[in-house]
This record gives sequence, structure tokens and C-alpha cells, in this order.
Amino acid sequence: MAPTTAVSWLGSYRYDPAEHLPETLPQVDFEMEITWRWFGRFTGVIVESEDGVPEPAQISGRLAGQRMRFTKMYRSFWIIDQSGEIIRVPHQRPLVLCYKGELTDSNIRIAGRWSSGSETRIMNGQQLYLPEMSGTWEARAK
Repeated sequence: MAPTTAVSWLGSYRYDPAEHLPETLPQVDFEMEITWRWFGRFTGVIVESEDGVPEPAQISGRLAGQRMRFTKMYRSFWIIDQSGEIIRVPHQRPLVLCYKGELTDSNIRIAGRWSSGSETRIMNGQQLYLPEMSGTWEARAK
């Protein structure tokens, strides 16, 4: 891809089943705009459907051959409660989500996995363990 070339993608992500999440979480559709930089690097933005987080996320990553890796970060910190509702938690730094994927079908399709990692935070004066979340994702060039 040529540097400073912008490409739009339509995609979706899904959650892996986990004890700490509701049994069924919806697939979340998104639109991703990637701007290619030098040496396979890229930046961009992801805007999710109404089933996802209601603010854009910034992405930054690298394409090496057919393998893509990027991080995704919202401005705010969001959690999913037991009912599946996405809630903004003020005064917390955002989570960094890691995405890995592979380009296929003449570079018009990407498919892979995402994960959040686990960590412990202090929230409302109490220590809270945030278990890892993970899932699959895919996108197709518009």
C-alpha cells in the first residue's frame, strides 16, 4: 500500500464465551478507516454499531507481509456489566485492545483474533480484577 493512502473497511467482532460475561453478547459491526504510512505502519479509527462502544476508537499498527497487528484504544474506559450493557467508567485510563489478523482474498479481507489482557485496578476505592476478554474479528475492504 502506498503511504498516506486511506482505505475503508466494514467488519465485525465477536466475544469468546467467558464466566464473567453474559452468555450471549451480540456481534458488533464496525467501520474502520486505515491510513497507510511508511514501512507497513498505519493509523486509523474504528466506529462501532449501536451494539458496541458509543465513541470512536483510535488504532495504530503494522502490516508485515500478510500479517496485521494493531492496538485499539478508546478515549474512555468502558466495561460490560452482567446484563451485557456497555458502561463508561469515569476517571479511569482506557484499556488497550490488541488485534492480530491476516490479509486474504487478494488483500480485501482480514480475519483474526483480539484480546484485552487482564489487570487489576482501583475503582471506587476497591481493588477490582479485570479478567482477559478475547474474541474473533473480520473485515472486508469497501
